[in-house]
Amino acid sequence: AAAEAAARVAAEERSAALERRAQVAEEKSVEFERREKEEKAAREAAEAKLSAAEEELASQKAAREEEKEAREAAERRLAEERESSAAEIAALKMDTEILWRRNLQN
Repeated sequence: AAAEAAARVAAEERSAALERRAQVAEEKSVEFERREKEEKAAREAAEAKLSAAEEELASQKAAREEEKEAREAAERRLAEERESSAAEIAALKMDTEILWRRNLQN
């Protein structure tokens, strides 16, 4: 009887130890899954941040290109205006010279 009781106690202790190990394993599994989800969320957030940064960079690049094109167009208009003004000045000088010569002849 004593041997049976000792065997029963030993079996219960082994069973309790196995239950504790199973509980610890379950807790570790839950903790691993939680960390895995956090890491996945962190990766997704980092990827979203990177994507947003790439979009912002592309937007800035497009804006710089638009500014460059606008500046070049303004420079072309200014050059055209200068040429036009120079032509007008030359024509006015010529008209003035013609008028001056006519006045001298009269």
